[in-house]
Amino acid sequence: MRYLKDALCNIKWMFEDILLMFKHPTRKMTYTDFKYHYIEFWNNLFIYPISKFKTGIKNLITWFPLIWNNYIWDYDPLFSLIDKQLELMEKMWKKKSDKERINPISELGWRCQHRRIYKQIKWTRIYLKLVRDEYYPIQAYYQNKVKFPKEPKMFEYDKIDYDKYNVPISYRCKPMSINAAEDFSKRMNKAQEQHEKVFKLFWKKFSKIRGWWD
Repeated sequence: MRYLKDALCNIKWMFEDILLMFKHPTRKMTYTDFKYHYIEFWNNLFIYPISKFKTGIKNLITWFPLIWNNYIWDYDPLFSLIDKQLELMEKMWKKKSDKERINPISELGWRCQHRRIYKQIKWTRIYLKLVRDEYYPIQAYYQNKVKFPKEPKMFEYDKIDYDKYNVPISYRCKPMSINAAEDFSKRMNKAQEQHEKVFKLFWKKFSKIRGWWD
């Protein structure tokens, strides 16, 4: 509906230019003016709606799996939506930066920032992945397990109570040795500090989002 309205506006402006040309003989409507109104009329009537429809279908295919698997009790789905949008933007800016390297003279002024924006988005996604995967805490856990291989694993429990059908109904986390617990605590504290640092780096890069437009 919006594009039909714009198409009618193009016709209206074309006739207004023609009337002004008759009212003011010194003002002439050039072929370029007529061509602009004519092209924009057909663009708004056919090209733009078809293009928008194709983009909408593509968006449904791209985003449907993420929306289908979304849940609201954790922050990871929100990060997955942000990461997907950044992935699409990264591909677009990479194409522009590759074009820049092939023909650097073709892009002038502020358009020469394509590669810089591509790198910003790329590093933003790297930091976001480290945050989502909880890379440093998980590395600390596995390093502790390598050093103390005989210690119980995380979320490994002892069954301490049973019902009348001999089904376990109560559990207790298996205790770690003092040395293993102290090592785990030190590694995890350091990992949490690194995790927070990466989280801040992500937001620092992400705060530049207002400059990521074309």
